[in-house]
Amino acid sequence: MKNILLLFTLFLLVSCGSDKVKHPAPSANPDAHAGHNHAPGEHGHDHDHSGHAHAQDNPNIVTNPDGSVHIKGDITAFLVGTWAIEYALVGSTPKVDSRYKGAWIEMEPDFNFTTGIYDQVTNKGTYKFVDEPERLLSFDFEKEEKLLPSEAIVQGYAIGLVLKGNTPMEGKRSQIKIKQTSKRPTKPN
Repeated sequence: MKNILLLFTLFLLVSCGSDKVKHPAPSANPDAHAGHNHAPGEHGHDHDHSGHAHAQDNPNIVTNPDGSVHIKGDITAFLVGTWAIEYALVGSTPKVDSRYKGAWIEMEPDFNFTTGIYDQVTNKGTYKFVDEPERLLSFDFEKEEKLLPSEAIVQGYAIGLVLKGNTPMEGKRSQIKIKQTSKRPTKPN
């Protein structure tokens, strides 16, 4: 079973890697994609007045049956969608930090994001992703953030990621495990 999972993972990495290079997103300005340092407003179409892209208007944005979203041909495609925080380890204590229970982040194809805990929105802003020399995800928060780092090294791929950065509250190193999901976490009764 491990061999099958390993082969499947390798297949995904190889096929995704070749798609990234061969098929740049046609709706994007090629100069803006150099180094993948994206800023809000770089993608001037496929948006309404709120700044959100519409999948029905763009053939490169595909919504999967499970609700996850994929953008064909863009290196940032794997980030788009809703991510639930499974757990977070902060500092040198090998104990799961309970402050992250029910936390989530939604990343849009137009490089906007929203964060929250259960049904409450806690922050929003824009994000950037740089693939080299490290896979670095940067958040520009609208207001002071309490849980997520402003910069994190991304490890893993698509199904589950680990964000390694510093917590904003204590400045301690953190590892935040996130998993893509079709909906935000719901508060237990």
